[in-house]
Amino acid sequence: MRNDRPDVCYAFDLTGDAAVVVRAVRRRRRIHNEVVWEGPLDDPGKGFAQAVAGALFEARAGRALTVAAMPAAQSIIRQLTAPFPSISKARKVLPALLDIQLPFPLETCVYQFCMPMRDNHQVKALAVVAQAAALQSRIDDCASAGVDPMRMDHEALAIWSQSIAETAPVPGERRVVLYLARDHHVMVIGRGASFESAHSGQAGLDKLASDGSAPSGDAKNSFTGRVQRVLRAHIPDLENTAVAWFWAGPGADRQALCKELENELPAAITYRAHTHGATFLANGLADRALHPEREPTCDLRTGAMTHPLSQRLAQKTARRMALGYLALGALIIAVNTGWLQFLGSRTRQAGNYVRELAQSVAPKANIQYGQELLVAQRAYEKDQESLQPFLRAFGVSASRQIKEILDTARRHGIQIEGLTLRDDYVSLQGASAQWTDCDAILEVLAQWGFSTQPPVRKDAGPDEKVHFSIEGTR
Repeated sequence: MRNDRPDVCYAFDLTGDAAVVVRAVRRRRRIHNEVVWEGPLDDPGKGFAQAVAGALFEARAGRALTVAAMPAAQSIIRQLTAPFPSISKARKVLPALLDIQLPFPLETCVYQFCMPMRDNHQVKALAVVAQAAALQSRIDDCASAGVDPMRMDHEALAIWSQSIAETAPVPGERRVVLYLARDHHVMVIGRGASFESAHSGQAGLDKLASDGSAPSGDAKNSFTGRVQRVLRAHIPDLENTAVAWFWAGPGADRQALCKELENELPAAITYRAHTHGATFLANGLADRALHPEREPTCDLRTGAMTHPLSQRLAQKTARRMALGYLALGALIIAVNTGWLQFLGSRTRQAGNYVRELAQSVAPKANIQYGQELLVAQRAYEKDQESLQPFLRAFGVSASRQIKEILDTARRHGIQIEGLTLRDDYVSLQGASAQWTDCDAILEVLAQWGFSTQPPVRKDAGPDEKVHFSIEGTR
């Protein structure tokens, strides 16, 4: 069935008075990114406005998605564990488990549960939460820049997904992704490909080194001190644990700054930097929007805050699915009707064939439908009765049968005491020296089609012979 989901996505990374816009196109499961805009919002050349207009035009035409990020500082991610092996049962209690971990009522929030999976007779899930007022404020901030995103993904999840996509994880290895933006930073921690936690702070490039020089002492100490506290909290045995650190975002392009900060961080960590730092977040947002099947998926614009274009897209998809199922149902009915007609035709052919066979057995009979077997059986029995004299005339004669019995008895030293032989019955009494000598008589009778009972034998008497009697029918 055709997928109505667009293959184009515009991802907006809005930070302060600057923006990065990436247009991503999915072709044969691969994503091709194009940087549409990177610079200030109030560009005199109207470059940003043109990028927004192009995105809006394609989105309204149903050819593109638009997505922005919900800042990690304005949202919460929690790991939840439900004491049930059933995912469906766990979904019913996850809201209650989330409610007791929040500093504000769950009723005032927009939330989503990602990656529910079974783990040792339990279900674990990732909860993404934002207060409705904070989400609306973020939507309003985007609108003030002329952007109305259809999807609102989570910043930390997009950072983690893009890091995994750019550098494949090592199973079991701890990974830290430090996204350094202009006005903030986000620290994401995981194991292998699994997301674990996210932490945000206000220290960004503007505070650490706005002019590209080495960071100031106070800013550097505050930043590295907080980072180390978070690291120790999640990885207590840091010196003996394999940890891969990745710089990401605009700060990843500042090699001197990253090196200066690394000197204040644990030396046991392996430090690397992701490429395309300025477009890193936008690339991650676009890739996740075009691959909704990849976990952890997230879109906080749900319920009352669902974008009208998303609603229209969902309705279009639902209509197409309904039409598809209707067409599939019609096809099944047509195939079933054709199959029943085929079976009916084959049944009639088989019935005619059976009728012809029955008519050949009873050519003079008036055979009714369903009586073919009965009429043919009666005709056969009648023919058998009339053929019995001929069968007896051309069959094995009784004298020949008696002669073969006597010859067999003589060869095995059997004394025949009595013999009755008819077409359908035989009875024989005799005596032999051995207990099993009479088995030779049984073999002869079996060749003529007699079905015999086990011989009735008596122990040897005064004549020291075994007396036996045999009866059989055919």
